[in-house]
Amino acid sequence: MIRHAVLPVFLGLVSVIPAAAQTQSGTVLVHGTYTNAEYGFYIRLPSGVAGEMDAPPAPNHGIRIELGPGRTVEIGGEFDAALLGSSRAYIDAELYAEHATNVRYGHSGLGKYSAEEARAVVGNENETLVVLRRDVSGGVFYRAYLITDFAHLERDEKTFQVLLSTFHEQNLPP
Repeated sequence: MIRHAVLPVFLGLVSVIPAAAQTQSGTVLVHGTYTNAEYGFYIRLPSGVAGEMDAPPAPNHGIRIELGPGRTVEIGGEFDAALLGSSRAYIDAELYAEHATNVRYGHSGLGKYSAEEARAVVGNENETLVVLRRDVSGGVFYRAYLITDFAHLERDEKTFQVLLSTFHEQNLPP
């Protein structure tokens, strides 16, 4: 279940290279490169890592990678429909909706770009949100969200950083 106030539905129809297979649950498994033409980005999944997205006709926002029970990485995009105007405003809206505590702000990388980062505690979970806002097509947010428990934090953080490093922006369609 994806739990975000600003991003109501996260996964959907995308170009997937090289392999995708629909599961019985209505999701599509992704291996290799995940490409999102609508929001203009792609990521490369490391060997042995599979992602999952909702099958069409669900909205086209991003991909979810299950790291284990209750532990996920979500990477996607969305237009700045709420006119938040900045990565920090997006992060604050997300964390407020999540009732996050112990919030620590900083900077991280999303591919070759510098992005805003927040780390917070939500219930028994440690959450890291990385957001980059680009001034294209009225404003686009690229976001990566790590949700993990404290026992797996170090290992999951390493996987998250590898995924962040594979982010690439491409031209948005007109």
